[in-house]
Amino acid sequence: SVTWNPLVRLYFQGDFSYVLNQTKTPAANIVIVPGAGPTVLNFQSDYWTIGGNVGFLMNDKTEFRVGYNYYRAADYVNNSLAGLPYGADQTENSVTASMSRQLTKSVRLNLQYGYYNYTDGLSGGHNDYQVHSVFSNLVFGF
Repeated sequence: SVTWNPLVRLYFQGDFSYVLNQTKTPAANIVIVPGAGPTVLNFQSDYWTIGGNVGFLMNDKTEFRVGYNYYRAADYVNNSLAGLPYGADQTENSVTASMSRQLTKSVRLNLQYGYYNYTDGLSGGHNDYQVHSVFSNLVFGF
């Protein structure tokens, strides 16, 4: 994660992560269907994300922010001849815009709009979605 403040009231944030996730099993040496490979696979669930935000403080009480995030997991293994296929083939993009306003010393109002686009390569498009969301909350401090 990196943050840069070129001006007192303007900031840029960026982050990147790459996750290598693997589960090994002794069952990966078992072959029930000859020539089809192991019945149970060693499982991989690798994915990566990248995102960024730009924020601007209008004054001491009001902040605006826009952000973008990308997620990708692509490690599906079709093992259906010998057993259960494992892995993922997913992509998600999201864009958000938010405003935060300090109403009193102990009350803050947050408003956010988001657009999310998700595709799941394993479901034939049945789990894909495009969503608009609007979110608001009041935060009370003590």
